[in-house]
This record gives sequence, C-alpha cells and structure tokens, in this order.
Amino acid sequence: MNSADDVERVAALALAVQRSGLLPQEEQAALLDRYRRLREHVLRTGTAETARRLLEIDGVSAPKRTLTRA
Repeated sequence: MNSADDVERVAALALAVQRSGLLPQEEQAALLDRYRRLREHVLRTGTAETARRLLEIDGVSAPKRTLTRA
C-alpha cells in the first residue's frame, strides 16, 4: 500500500470518528485508536508531501471531540 492510500485511510478514519457518537464508547475508542496509530505510521514513513496532506486533513476533519456515551 502506498502513502497516498494510507492518507486516504487516515481521512476516512477521521470522518468515521467524527460520526461515531452513536456507537458504544468502546467502539468509539477503537476507531480513535486506529486513526491515531495509522496517522502516526504515515507521519513516520511518509514524505513531506504526505505530512502536508495530513495537516490539511487535521484542519478539516481530524477528530476534535472526546468520546461520548451511547
């Protein structure tokens, strides 16, 4: 899998975390954990362009809320 695919997966996970308010708290936490781990992997292994794209994603759709109870 290339870094462009990984960035797309990070963006999709960020959106999923934002929309996970109705899921049980454990599932919300699992989504957030997957998002954070993949994002960290992309930052470690990607290029400067990849890092720039992640910053754009952070500005638009990165998870900004805490977990909610469902």
